[in-house]
Amino acid sequence: MDIKNIAYELYKQQWLMDHFTETERMDNLREYYKYVARVSTKTIDYDDYDTWTYYYGYSNSGMYATFDEFCLNEFMDCNIMRELLKDRELLNMYYAYFL
Repeated sequence: MDIKNIAYELYKQQWLMDHFTETERMDNLREYYKYVARVSTKTIDYDDYDTWTYYYGYSNSGMYATFDEFCLNEFMDCNIMRELLKDRELLNMYYAYFL
């Protein structure tokens, strides 16, 4: 896995922690499973949670940046990446990306 993907996964988790409580995240997951249960006899448009949240967002109130948006914005900001990555090995991978 390259540093962009690692950073994006960390970014998504941090975004969720910053915007929603554990209860809200669990409620959103329940909504997804209710959706799956309702359409189980039909074709499921969004067969995994990540795809479902990409289209519906979280609790109908928001969504973190897409991978492409993240790469163009947050990933290019050293201050954001220092705070997000924190680990020396990950930071070295980040800095090496630009060499």
